[in-house]
Amino acid sequence: METPFYSTANGFVYEPSEDSFLLLDGLEKDLQLIKDARPTICLEIGVGSGIITSALSKHLGVNGFSYFICTDVNPNAGIACKETFNLNNLIYSPEIVLTNLIDSLEHRLQSNVDLIVFNPPYVPTDDCEIESDNLLTKSWAGGIKGRRVIDKFIETIINVIADDGLIYLLLSQENQPDEVIEILEKVNIKLDEIVIKRKCLNEHLIVLRFRKKKSQQLTQSIGKLKIS
Repeated sequence: METPFYSTANGFVYEPSEDSFLLLDGLEKDLQLIKDARPTICLEIGVGSGIITSALSKHLGVNGFSYFICTDVNPNAGIACKETFNLNNLIYSPEIVLTNLIDSLEHRLQSNVDLIVFNPPYVPTDDCEIESDNLLTKSWAGGIKGRRVIDKFIETIINVIADDGLIYLLLSQENQPDEVIEILEKVNIKLDEIVIKRKCLNEHLIVLRFRKKKSQQLTQSIGKLKIS
């Protein structure tokens, strides 16, 4: 899966960095699994430059079975995403919705999303930084333990992910991934695999694949996840 050319709307959206490229590598590793799942509705939360959705669209959108929806709180992300699609000669642009996470879409997407991808604001900060008017700060500031946005994400996806739907979530070691996994297990969303992990500068990052279980029966609790 080639790394797409990308736009940052003249620097007004988060520029792809080590975390973005790790997520791309994880999706590339899982590409055949994703294609075999034939996701109809694909959702990227926090689309930014559009590099992730454009990379996926090259492989899923060409066959016409995948429809992409992207959200972001930054209005410049819509501009950047469309420019990124144009730079990569992709004909069909995704539906871009200006909203926090999926606040304006949750009631419309109930149990219908087959693939969710999220590279969240995961950097531990004071909670006040999340409330900053600076949209670039919002793209990385995660509050205490870097979890404020991630925990809200968990609350929102419970109602929209389809049975057997896939979720790709990037986390830092500081986000306490074991705890995130345990919370999702309790709502019937099971850890499928640790797709990829990497030390990037002073960060230990990981991409996890989750799957919404068809059965309502909860799995047994899993052991501690170690990142190194």
